[in-house]
Amino acid sequence: MKNLGRIIVIMIAVQSIMIASVKATLAQNPLLEGDVATLVIEAEGNDIIFPELEDIAGIKISGTSTTRSMISINGKMKKTLIRKYNFSPRKEMIIPAYELSVDGQKFTTKPINLKIKKDKKGAKKTFIFEQKVDKEEVYVGEPVKLTYTFKHRLDVELAEASFNAPPFPNFWTKTMAKVPNKIEDGYKVYTINYLLYPQKSGDLTIESGRMNVGILVSQTRDFFNFQQAKWKTLYSNPTTLKVKALPEGVTTYGDYTFTVVADKNVTKANEPVNLTITIQGDGNMDDLDAFEIKVPDATVYADKPLKNIGVFKQKFAIVSDRNFTIPSVEFSFFNGEVQKRHSKAFDIEVINSKVTKAVGTLEKKDVSVKEVIKEKIVYKSSSTMTIMITALLSFLTGILASWLYRRYKNSKVKIDDSPLSRRLKNAKDDKALLSLLLPFVDKTPQMQGLIKKLEENVYAGKSHIIDRNKLSKEFDSYLKISKEEEILHV
Repeated sequence: MKNLGRIIVIMIAVQSIMIASVKATLAQNPLLEGDVATLVIEAEGNDIIFPELEDIAGIKISGTSTTRSMISINGKMKKTLIRKYNFSPRKEMIIPAYELSVDGQKFTTKPINLKIKKDKKGAKKTFIFEQKVDKEEVYVGEPVKLTYTFKHRLDVELAEASFNAPPFPNFWTKTMAKVPNKIEDGYKVYTINYLLYPQKSGDLTIESGRMNVGILVSQTRDFFNFQQAKWKTLYSNPTTLKVKALPEGVTTYGDYTFTVVADKNVTKANEPVNLTITIQGDGNMDDLDAFEIKVPDATVYADKPLKNIGVFKQKFAIVSDRNFTIPSVEFSFFNGEVQKRHSKAFDIEVINSKVTKAVGTLEKKDVSVKEVIKEKIVYKSSSTMTIMITALLSFLTGILASWLYRRYKNSKVKIDDSPLSRRLKNAKDDKALLSLLLPFVDKTPQMQGLIKKLEENVYAGKSHIIDRNKLSKEFDSYLKISKEEEILHV
C-alpha cells in the first residue's frame, strides 16, 4: 500500500509539473495603442505540437517565430519550445485558450485579457493615419476618390514604413498619380490616392488600410550605442459608401462622346468595309462591354476593344458579295440624366455584286411571251443572216487569236496570269488575301482549309505561312475536288 501511495503521489507531481510547463503569456501587457502584440506559448517536453494559427480572435497573424532550448538534468534531456505569434490589435480584447500536444497528451492554455494604453491627452500624436472619400453617396460605376494620409512628427526617425491597402471587393480600382511628400504643421505628410468604381448597389464598406512603421530607438550596451527598429501597426478608419442603382436599361456611368465611322460606302464584292466605334470621355472604360453588330447577308469580323484612360475603341471588318446596310448602333449612359446616342445607318453599295447580276438576268427573262416568240421567228427565218454573223465572228476570233499570240511572244507577262492571279500575288496582307478568297469558300475542302488558316492569322493572332506566288500559280488546283474527296463527298 505504501508503494501504491508513493506511485500516486509521484504521478500527481509529474502531472502538475507538466501542466505548469505549458503556459501562454503576452510579451507586453498593457500594450501602447498601435504597437504590435506578441503572444508567447511555452511548452516543455520531447514531442511538442503547437496550434497552427492564422489569426487571433479574428486578427490576422503577421509573423511567427520559434525558439528551442535543450537542458540536461540528471542525465536526462529536457526540451523547451517557445512559439511567438505577432499580431496588431486595434482595441482591448480577450485572447482565447489554445490547445497543444505534449508527449501525446493534450493541454490547454488559459485565456488572456489584453489591455490597450492610449496616448496621453493633449500631447501631439506621434502618428496620424486616416482615409477619406470625396463623396459618400454615389451611383454604380460613379468614380470615388479615396485618399490615404499618413503623418508622423518631425522629431520621430523612421527606419522603415510600408503601406498595405485593403482588398476592395465590389469595386474597380485604379491607383492615381503619386503625390509628393510635404511638411505641414510639424508633421511629414504622405498621401496615396485611388479611384474606386462601385460595381453593385447598397451600403459598401471600404475596409481600413494598414501602415507598418519601424521607429529607430537607441540602446546602450557595454558602452556601445545600438539602434534598432521598434515596430508599430496603424489602421485607418473604415468608410461606408451608399451606392444607388443606375436607372433601368442603363449600365454605364460617365459623360461621353460617341462616334461610329465607316471608311467607305462603295466597295467591291468581298472586299471589307471597316467600321470604327469610338467612345471618349470621363468614366471607367473597363466597365464598357464590347459591341456586337449583325449585318444580314454579310460576314462581320470584330476586333477586341482597346481600352485606355478616357478612350474606348473597337473595329469591325464587314464583307459581302452584295449590297448591304450596317444598322444604327446605340449607346446609353447616365451622367445625372439618362443619355442615349444613336449612329446613322450606313448603306453600302457593292460593285459587281452577285445580286446585281441576278437581277439583270431576271429583267431579261421578264419579257412578254409574244416578244420571245417574235424573236425566235425572226432568227429562224433569217438563216442567211445567221451564216453571215457566224462567218464574221469566226473572222474576228482569228484576228484576236493572232493578236494575242504576238502579244504573248513579245511580252514577259503570261496569258494565264489572270487579273485574279495578279491580285492574289500582290495582296498586301493576309486580310486582303482573305477578302479575295472568301467567294470561293464553298468550292472545295482544300479552299476551306486555306481560308481557315487566313482567318486564324487575321483574327486569332496565329502565323500560318501562305505562299502567295505558289497560290497564284496553282489557284485552279484549289478549285478542283480530288477523286478521294469526290467519293467521300458523294
